[in-house]
Amino acid sequence: MKRTENTRRISTLTAWRWAWLVCMFLAAALLSGCGSSQAEKATSTPAATQVPPATVTPTPEPTATAAPPLAVLLAPPGADAGQAAALEALLAEMAKSSGMRFKVLPGLGEADLADAPQIVVVMGPDPGVAGLAAKAPAAQFLAVGIPGVQAGGNLSVISDQAARPDQQGFLAGYIAAMLTRDWRTGIIYPQGSAEGQAAQQGFVSGVVYYCGLCRSAVPPFFQYPLYSEVPAGAGQAELQAAADYLLQYAIKTVYLAPGAQDPALVDYLVKAGVNLIGPSAPPEGVQAQWIASIQADPLEAVRQAWPSLAEGQGGLQVNLPLGLAHANQDLFSAGKQEMAREMLQDLTAGYIGTGAEGQAATPSP
Repeated sequence: MKRTENTRRISTLTAWRWAWLVCMFLAAALLSGCGSSQAEKATSTPAATQVPPATVTPTPEPTATAAPPLAVLLAPPGADAGQAAALEALLAEMAKSSGMRFKVLPGLGEADLADAPQIVVVMGPDPGVAGLAAKAPAAQFLAVGIPGVQAGGNLSVISDQAARPDQQGFLAGYIAAMLTRDWRTGIIYPQGSAEGQAAQQGFVSGVVYYCGLCRSAVPPFFQYPLYSEVPAGAGQAELQAAADYLLQYAIKTVYLAPGAQDPALVDYLVKAGVNLIGPSAPPEGVQAQWIASIQADPLEAVRQAWPSLAEGQGGLQVNLPLGLAHANQDLFSAGKQEMAREMLQDLTAGYIGTGAEGQAATPSP
């Protein structure tokens, strides 16, 4: 009996063991299946995200940049080479400062007009500037010293009228007194000429304006300035006689008025150790004793007209101002040149009188 009960207990225990083992096996199988599913999920490749196609923006075509405005110097055949070179340098500088292109042309054809120049400065001999201005109404033309051209419309004119001899003389006297010890200055001018008389009166006034009584501190004692005349068509002997009259009074600076700047006279005075002022460029070989030239200055006239031309204003009539040229820095320093220019501004503005305004009112052609 006991054996039978024991046998039953063993059977029951065995059954429970098998049931436990089966449960464990099933649990392991379930866990293995879950892990495999999660691993598959973890290692599976996600679906590709659809990216919208890129929008292609067409590259705009580059637009053409407008060329800067054009300034032209028209220097026709026969134009003064020295003046042309000076104008070219000035206009190139002003065109650059105004943001313009610049070129020098010997003529102005249809192709050149098609380039639409804004400013055209024209030298003589006259290339038909009035007709050119009519063909290009959008351009501003400036005629420099061309006789017979009238200002109007888009054509401006720098006068070809000669400078006033009294004002030239005044400026020369002022400079001579400024640079000469004991005021030993003099002028040589054409005899019997209204312009010569005006130059002489202006010179004396200019010297006195600077030095007052002009009394020398050392001998010889004379009342400076002095003056001497040369007759029209004077020969070598007469020219030397006019120079000798001044040299006997120890004159150290001489102004040769318009009409008296004879090369032989210049040479004679230079050899005598005199410094000179004249109305035009010095002859070769005398630059060391040439203080300056006092003459009408077309460059300054162009400089004055430029702002109006650049703004499209035409029909200007510009008078030739006086200016200094060929200045010798060794004799006439930059600071003293500036003093002379400041005085010249007051002179031409009418603040200073020359004492010869009536004589200089109607200069000869």
